[in-house]
This record gives sequence, C-alpha cells and structure tokens, in this order.
Amino acid sequence: VGLAALGSFVYTLRRIFGAPAAFLSAGVLLTSPMFFFLTRQVMPDGIFIAFLMMAMSFTALSLFDEEDRTLHMVVAYVCAALAVLAKGPLALVLIGGSLAFYFVVAAAVNFRTSSNRLTEARHLLFGKLKLHWGVPLVLLLTLPWYVYNAVNFDIFLERLSYDYLDR
Repeated sequence: VGLAALGSFVYTLRRIFGAPAAFLSAGVLLTSPMFFFLTRQVMPDGIFIAFLMMAMSFTALSLFDEEDRTLHMVVAYVCAALAVLAKGPLALVLIGGSLAFYFVVAAAVNFRTSSNRLTEARHLLFGKLKLHWGVPLVLLLTLPWYVYNAVNFDIFLERLSYDYLDR
C-alpha cells in the first residue's frame, strides 16, 4: 500500500510539475524517517495515510490537470472510502478540510477577476470534483463500516473515545 501511495504521488507530481520535481519529491519522501517507519509497521495509520495520500493525489490531479478527470476522481473517491474504512470518519474530515482550504484560497485569488462566481463554483464542484456521484460512491463503499458501528454501538463509542479523545 505504501508503494501504491508513493506511485500515485510520483504520478501526480510528474503530470503537474514534470519528472524532475516528481522524482526529487519521491526521494525526499522515501528518505523521510516517518514515511519509512510508518509503511513498515502493522497498524492502521500506515494504511490510512497511504489511502489518504492517494485520494488527495488524484483529487489534485483532477483539479490541476485537464485529462482523465473522471477516472482520477473515481480512484480518488475509492481511496477516500478505503481511508474511511481504515481509520474512520477522520479521513473525510481531513479531505474535506483540505478541499475547503483550497476553495477559500481559490476564491480569494479569483475574487476580483471572476464575474460569475456561482457558475465557477458549480463547475469546480460538479465538473472537476464530480460531487454529484462521488459522495454517493463514498457512502456506498463505507456502508459496511457504518452498519457495523450501528450494530455494535457500545464498541463504537468505546473506540471513538479511545482513538479520538483519549490519545
């Protein structure tokens, strides 16, 4: 999974910035001690980070590259759903927060130059990010996690308390 995350990272950077920047960034990431140790441990954090990294890479590719937008967003939404299954709804919070930050910055940059902000926002949300079918896809893929937690609500509250509040 770590190699897949690294591969999606290199693929995205190569498409957006070119091969030298992609391979230099991959070298920096590979020599990072946190990435090295996290990908060699058996714990959900490594899998979570890998799927989160792949989801964000393909989302960035969809936002900044004009080709293969639908395929990139399918992969991004599937990886986001797998990140939710690996660690819980924290993945949706991190992805949503990152995209919200991007929207705020993009709106601030384009505030004076854009004449029709509503059309531009609609194009970004439904044209580039494909939210109209992406959100139902993520919900459909993460349904087993939510069904399990609905059936075992006491275990869910215990895990929620330990994983998100007590640490």
